[in-house]
Amino acid sequence: MIDFKSLIDTLLRRGREEEDLGINTSSATLMLAELPRNESLQALSEIIQAIAELNRNGKVGLKERVRTVILMDDKAQPIAQLLTAVYRGTEIIESLTPRHVLPVLQSFYQELGVAYKLCIKQHEIAPMPAFAPHVELASLRTAEYYARQGLWSFVRYFQADRSIWRNLNRLYGNAESGGFQHKILQLHPSDARQDSLAGIYKRALLLRLAEPERRLPDHVWMLDRSLQTWSDLVSIDLQVRPRHHAFAVNIDSDQPAAQFRRNMVGPTYRYLDTSPLIAQLGSVIQVLENGQDSPDLGNVPDGEKSQVIAMLKDLMHIWSRDGGARTRLHERTLTSRHTIAAYGLLNVSHLLGQTSINGALRDGVEQGEWHVEDESTSGLGVSYRDRFDDRLCVGEIVAMRDTEHPRAAIGIVRRIVKSRDGKVRIGVEKLGAQTSLVALLDGELTLPALFSQEAPQANGERCLILPVAHHAVGRAFILSAGSHRYQIVLGKTFQSLPGVVLSAFTVTGKQE
Repeated sequence: MIDFKSLIDTLLRRGREEEDLGINTSSATLMLAELPRNESLQALSEIIQAIAELNRNGKVGLKERVRTVILMDDKAQPIAQLLTAVYRGTEIIESLTPRHVLPVLQSFYQELGVAYKLCIKQHEIAPMPAFAPHVELASLRTAEYYARQGLWSFVRYFQADRSIWRNLNRLYGNAESGGFQHKILQLHPSDARQDSLAGIYKRALLLRLAEPERRLPDHVWMLDRSLQTWSDLVSIDLQVRPRHHAFAVNIDSDQPAAQFRRNMVGPTYRYLDTSPLIAQLGSVIQVLENGQDSPDLGNVPDGEKSQVIAMLKDLMHIWSRDGGARTRLHERTLTSRHTIAAYGLLNVSHLLGQTSINGALRDGVEQGEWHVEDESTSGLGVSYRDRFDDRLCVGEIVAMRDTEHPRAAIGIVRRIVKSRDGKVRIGVEKLGAQTSLVALLDGELTLPALFSQEAPQANGERCLILPVAHHAVGRAFILSAGSHRYQIVLGKTFQSLPGVVLSAFTVTGKQE
């Protein structure tokens, strides 16, 4: 087991003793190289605690502060990347789950953002010539870590805190004043990635404008990675050109970029031209529709290409000058009623199988009490109280039943917005009044499925919603609906959702 106290002492000592910012860290490097994977979380926690103590200590000189921050940052990067992979499920470490690593990773980016900001502020108060060449790198890393805080909010359906936008706007303004906003620098010695402060800033703004509350978390991660390239296609201009600029941001505020309006004029506004980005998205869509992979997105599994294409087409619209002109399909009516809800196909099938609302789903399946706040012909606005392990995401199938409406409302979650006080607001698109629970039989296999007579996502055609693992064009099933049984063959996919697909089907016969 690694001696964490010795590791931190080594890093702090190196931060104090080196004569310049070229730091020799062979001892710490060796200790971290021998770090067992299952101790990664504790190692990063110890480093965060040391950075937090440094941030609280106002007596530390700038030379020692910047050496220590850079050193700890560089040494912690491989650990943070590993734990991020654990959170996303691409790496597995025994005894570590996403709920374990999430608060540590959040603290890591928060404390490092504060640490670099303190270095810059301390230099502004009492300039130190030795630090001057490192102002640009410190500013770049500060912007990266505040942008990371925004990303971690978006993948969890939270709005980014206003302090994040205030710091990003200020950092860009300062870099613009210093003339280094477009300077390309290497973020970390262990990472080949190069970026500019303007690139990081535009990526954060565009990610917010992508409406992450309507995206799958994996798609938000994908967009963040792709925007490292795409952000170069977007210009930030000082002078407004109404026919070219889609968005504007006030760098003297605590707000992100918004759709350009005529009153957004003044020396503190910067204007974004997204036209080249829209053209690039069109090219990427064409490549994907031809069955190929785009270098901009990396390898997209065949089963997800239709989802990604739909997302990119949506982004072409909302990142354009016409994106703010969208209107609701139907007017909402305010209401107020409590309802029992379940999400996920298995849980929904249990809820629909109940004969009464009794406060508990059978077989131990979890349920929740939600509050319906508004309703329209095509959707519902619902809220509930968040739980620590809440796993609801955009695209989930949900069912809601209450005493006033004994026939359950079934739909797809299209929007999730979480607030810091624990309230979650979701928008649900209804599948149709004639959606019902059925079963698909194949030998000894029995699958729960939903039949919809006219799902909007199926262009008004009838469809089945079934687990994606069991979908294949041409596969035969026996469809059991009440006392009736039909021989069917699955057809094309109308839409892919988390864990399920909306599939066409053909009835080939009826069983007596």
